[in-house]
Amino acid sequence: FQAEDGIRDLVRSRGLGDVYKRQELNSDAINILDAKGIYKLKPIDVTIGRFLAPYDYYTPQSFTKLDMIEYPILDNFSPFRQVGIMFSYKNDLLSSHLMISNGSGKNTYNDTDKERAYLLRLDLTPLKGFTVGGSCWYEQFGTDGFYRDANKANFMFNYRNKYFFFNNQASYIAEEDAADANIYSYAYFTHLTYFLNEKIELLSRYEFMNVNTQVTGGIQTRFTFGVNYNIQGPKAQIAFNYQINGESEEAKVDNDKAILLFMFIL
Repeated sequence: FQAEDGIRDLVRSRGLGDVYKRQELNSDAINILDAKGIYKLKPIDVTIGRFLAPYDYYTPQSFTKLDMIEYPILDNFSPFRQVGIMFSYKNDLLSSHLMISNGSGKNTYNDTDKERAYLLRLDLTPLKGFTVGGSCWYEQFGTDGFYRDANKANFMFNYRNKYFFFNNQASYIAEEDAADANIYSYAYFTHLTYFLNEKIELLSRYEFMNVNTQVTGGIQTRFTFGVNYNIQGPKAQIAFNYQINGESEEAKVDNDKAILLFMFIL
């Protein structure tokens, strides 16, 4: 049995001010954000409870295991915590997950949405250090008595050796809005980490997201450059990121950010 008391909001970050906030909780009740049981029925593991779906590379990675300080902006597409059951199988070549959950909504015991969400993820490791995979998500979510379709898909590949880590992901989503019109969104990132030595890592990432291809003004871009200094492995780290965020044509606003993180895990 495992339980977690931390949450990840749409602002994906290792800064606790972003990680622990804006959760809708009942102040008169005890709330556990993640609670799951894992049953090892060789060769299949069965997970039951409330947990984050293995939707893409960084979900459900712990914030302590991120490369950069913030999650990629395409992780805004990631589904929130789910109540459901997941079947997992893994060997040296293949990793697979099939999940059935209650989908969008508050995901509580009194959730009135009767539809379910379905996740399938497959990852292949044909060569040492190289992984290629993808995932697909389908659900019908209820709003005011009406049900609308939502489809999401990811394609991922990465390569790691003792010198560098190269990681790429592309995501696509199609869903219906309140007027039954289709909304299409897509995003991608490319990431490179260079291991200068055992303690110092140099990082760079480019990200692009279009939240609605049918309207203007929905494009977001971001360059991030970073340095990680591992004091004692990943449990004691100093990280610095500088973000160059794309500016809209309508409003030229300097929204670049410099972020410094000190992380110590006991």
